[in-house]
This record gives sequence, C-alpha cells and structure tokens, in this order.
Amino acid sequence: MDSLTDSQVLDQIKRFANPPSWYVYKPFVHLAGLIVCVSMAVWVSLPWKPVWIIGADTQFIGLYALLHGASHFHLSKNHKVNDALGTFLAAVLGTSFHAYRVCHLRHHVLLRQKDDPQDVVNTFPKSRVVTAALITIASVIGAAIFIWIRVPFLGAMHGSARRVAAELLLPVTLYAVVIWLLITTLPASGLIVLAATLASAIVWGSLIDIVYHQGLPTTGETECSRSLDCDRFGFWVLNGENRHAEHHAYPNVPLPNWRYLTPTVKPIMQQKGAVYERGYVTALMKCLFVCPLCVRCFFHRYHEKLDSNPRTQAAVSA
Repeated sequence: MDSLTDSQVLDQIKRFANPPSWYVYKPFVHLAGLIVCVSMAVWVSLPWKPVWIIGADTQFIGLYALLHGASHFHLSKNHKVNDALGTFLAAVLGTSFHAYRVCHLRHHVLLRQKDDPQDVVNTFPKSRVVTAALITIASVIGAAIFIWIRVPFLGAMHGSARRVAAELLLPVTLYAVVIWLLITTLPASGLIVLAATLASAIVWGSLIDIVYHQGLPTTGETECSRSLDCDRFGFWVLNGENRHAEHHAYPNVPLPNWRYLTPTVKPIMQQKGAVYERGYVTALMKCLFVCPLCVRCFFHRYHEKLDSNPRTQAAVSA
C-alpha cells in the first residue's frame, strides 16, 4: 500500500505492534463466560433461557475470534505461549490449530481469489444460481463447514498432515468425554438447550463471517474488505475483528490495538477503497440482500453483455 511510505503512520503502527499484556488471559475469560452462560441456559426457565443462550453464543464467537488472532501471533509476544493458547482454543472449538493457521494465512494471500479457502464466490464463477446457493449456505452454516471440514482437509493438504492428525486427537477425545458426561448427567431438555446453543452459535458466527468480505469486489485488493465501526461489540465479542479492512492491510497488528490506530489509518483505507459500515446489523443486511441473491453481480454482468453487444455499440455511436 502507498500508505506504507508515510512515516507517521508507520511509527504509530510500530507503537502498537505488540499485543496488550492482558490479552493472554482473554481465552479463559471467554471460556468461563461460556460455562456460566451454558449452565444458566440449561437450568433457568423461560423467558430467561434465550438470553443465556445468546450470552453463550457471544462467548463461542469470542473464542473463535481469539483463535483467529492466535494464527497471527496476536495473543502473546512469546510465540510458544501464543501457540499453546492457539492449540487450546482449537481443541475447545474442535479443530487443529496448525491446520487453521495454514488455511487462514492462505486466505490472506489469496483474498477473494479462486483458491481462497474462506470464500466460495469463485467456486462456480459461471453459475450465478450455484454461487447464490453456496453463499446462502455459507451464511447459515459456513463457520461449521470451514472449521470442522475445510480446515482439517486443506490444512493437511497444504501443511503437515501428521501434525493435523495429532492435533485432532485432542479435541476428538475431549468432545467424546464431554458428550458422554452430558448424556449421562443431563435430562433430555438440557441436551436440547445445548444443541440449540451450538446451532445458534454456528449460524451467528457464519453470519458474522460473511459480513467482512461478501458483496464486495473480488480483486484481492483493499476494496475487498469491510470494517465495522461498532467498537464496543467488536472489543468485547469480536476481539477487534470488526476492524477487518485494517487487519488485511496490516495483519501483524494485534486486533485489539486497532481501536487506537483506526483514527489514523481509516482515512487512508477509505482512499484505497475499503468499505466502512456504522454497525454489524447494517453490514449484515447489505450482505444478505445483495450478496446471496447476487443482485449486484447479475446487473454488473448484464451491463457488461449489453456494452459488448454490437447493436448497442452501433446505437451509442449513432
């Protein structure tokens, strides 16, 4: 980016190049919050049960955002500590940390291109209907498909298959034990609440994921990313992921530090084409009504065909 020649911007970025010291404890805060919220959701009655389910969902999303940060060494200056936390987070979420890092870093390199492991818009580029269907599916269960299927498969393909297999033993064993304990101790109503909590977390997480890139150009440049100006929700739940355009431009900056850097970097990012939305709901509505239905894509291709039509060109020249 041209902004890298600006010494003042670089100086500010260097000042915030290290993660905050308290960030290393955030995974345990989210995990404790998840346990409390799930426990309350199981044992309380209506109308409070949905409230605690939503609370549990925010903690799931927070853990996932921290896994993302760990893949960039954002949790700790000590890389061994960072990777230990990343492995722990991956086990809690049922995947391999090594595989996740391999896939996510490919996403940064191949942003919105054919082999981007976190995008589906180029899977069937000639079929608007299939693309619409894939994006709609991704909007609902994309997070689960990515973290439980694509991450292990692509991580083994592009990284170390042995390491992926070894790391998957931990979450498989952990989940087997936890599921057995839950089945033997909880009533059927409690198991239904747990299933509803997991399902709603997957849907909400998927809807958050599509906000950052979907409905935007597929050039692989700055205009492919969207940032959200909802820093309170971003700080407490998304752990700084809401500053997504900045993150793709400067991926080495720890995500929670962007709340200090955004006033400096945002004007530069806007000049480069980055999209900014006031909040998550506004961005989500644009993604749902523009991207899954491929309205923008359809009209863009329609006008391209119209412009290339000899009759149209003759009419214009006349």
